[in-house]
Amino acid sequence: MRTLIQNRFFQVFAGLFISVILGGLAIQWLELGEISEGNTPFWWAIVTMTTVGYGDFSPKTPEGRLFAVFVMFIGISLVSLLTASISSIFVAQKIREDKGLEKLSLSDHLVLCGWNPNAESVIDSIQNLNHDNSIRDLVLVNDLTPEEVTSIKNRHHKINIHFISGDFTHEETLDKASIANANTVIIVPNGTSTEMASHDEKTIFATLTIKSINSAIRVVAYILHRENLTHIKRAAADEVVVS
Repeated sequence: MRTLIQNRFFQVFAGLFISVILGGLAIQWLELGEISEGNTPFWWAIVTMTTVGYGDFSPKTPEGRLFAVFVMFIGISLVSLLTASISSIFVAQKIREDKGLEKLSLSDHLVLCGWNPNAESVIDSIQNLNHDNSIRDLVLVNDLTPEEVTSIKNRHHKINIHFISGDFTHEETLDKASIANANTVIIVPNGTSTEMASHDEKTIFATLTIKSINSAIRVVAYILHRENLTHIKRAAADEVVVS
C-alpha cells in the first residue's frame, strides 16, 4: 500500500480524481440551474479539466466563471503530469529493455547464451537458414553492453533480436529470456580455446539448468575441450560442437 501511495502515476491520478470531485461540489454550490443538478457538476468538471470544452454546460455567475478558470489551470497541469507519468513508464520500460533487464514474454523462440568472437557467425547462419521465417525471435543472453547489442541488431535486421543481460547459468536470468517456452537454446562459451576450461563448466551447468526447466528444449552446446564431451552429453545436450 505504501509503495502504491508513493507511485507518481497514482499520486497524479488521485489528484485528478479529487480535483474532479471538489470541482463538481464547488460548482454545485456556486451555480443554480441544470449545471448544478445530479451528476452534471462532475461531468462539467471532467470536461473543463481535460479542456475538451463541449459547451453543453457552463457557469453563469461571476463566481462560477472565476472558479472555472481556476479549474482549467488545475486541469491542464494535472493532465500534463498524468501524460508525462504515462510516457515515463514506457520510456523506463524501453530503457530496461535496452539494458537487458526486462523480462520477455515470448514462445517458440531461439536463445543464444554466451558470446565470443565466433558467436556472430552463429547468428549469420541462423539468418541464412531461416528462409521460411520460422524463427521470428532470437534472444541474446550475455554480458555485452547495450551499445554492443545495438550494433549487433543493426547488422542483423532480418530477425528480431532481444537482449537479456546476466549470467546464463542463473535460473533467474534464463527466466527473463522466457526459456521455458523456447524452441532451441544455443550455448557458446564466453571465450576462446586459449582460455580456461571453466567456460566449458558453465556450458555444462547451463545445459543442466535449462533441461531441468524444460527437458523438451533442444540444446546445442559448444565446448572448447574434447575431454568435456562426456560431461556435456550426460547433461543431456541434444547436439554438441567442439570448437
